[in-house]
Amino acid sequence: IGRKILGDRKDIRVDEISSLGVGYLGINTGKGALQNKNVRKAIAMGINRDIIIESVLSGAVEKANSILGPGVVGYSKETAPFEYNPEEAKKLLEESGYKDLSLTLVTSNNELRKQMAEIIQAQLKDIGINIKIEILEWAAFLTATGTGKSDLFMLGWSNSSGDADYGIGSVLHSSMKGSSGNRSFFDNPTFDALLDKGKIELDSTKRSELYAQAQNIMNEEVPVLPIYFMPASAGIREEVKGFVQSPINNPTFYKLSF
Repeated sequence: IGRKILGDRKDIRVDEISSLGVGYLGINTGKGALQNKNVRKAIAMGINRDIIIESVLSGAVEKANSILGPGVVGYSKETAPFEYNPEEAKKLLEESGYKDLSLTLVTSNNELRKQMAEIIQAQLKDIGINIKIEILEWAAFLTATGTGKSDLFMLGWSNSSGDADYGIGSVLHSSMKGSSGNRSFFDNPTFDALLDKGKIELDSTKRSELYAQAQNIMNEEVPVLPIYFMPASAGIREEVKGFVQSPINNPTFYKLSF
């Protein structure tokens, strides 16, 4: 994104990597038809994330496969959300008894998220889900999602610790339901147990395996649909040397030279 903003300027280079943050669609797993896993799967299969990234974000970001960014300890590159498959989505909805479904998607007054919501609205209409978009100011958005009044919501999550415990537990552990962070109201004992074990496991390999299993459950149960990894970028003048871009966008200056 930074490269597109600066264009062809020769005096500035852009150092850009994937950050620890993820933009995603949240799904309230505790409400109405969304308690049915096949309905949530149909929603995931009805959304073409590639089109969202290309049209709204100019193709300048990486499609996400997890709520954890690639730089997070415990991130699994092998885990995979359901991909775009509208015919299978329609079949799942019909089998679930929800052929014509109406849902509300809430988003804050953020231009990029509003555009994503509109694309999702159009795509889900094609599989038989009618989406009403509600644009709320930030405090109202947090209230609606934190109290479970929303069906779907657009949100981003930036992991400031760089560790999977904070990155996935804060958003999806059942103990964090509601305004504490789990706005999907996801409650899966097997998933919780993996996170609880990962929190205290000292062996890094075993710990990564626990979080990989948790991410697989997340993508199978669909409390969230990861859309894109947020970029971390900085514009650097060509005479500046030694700058290293951080995934959490904290600039470091002690290695710089001119």
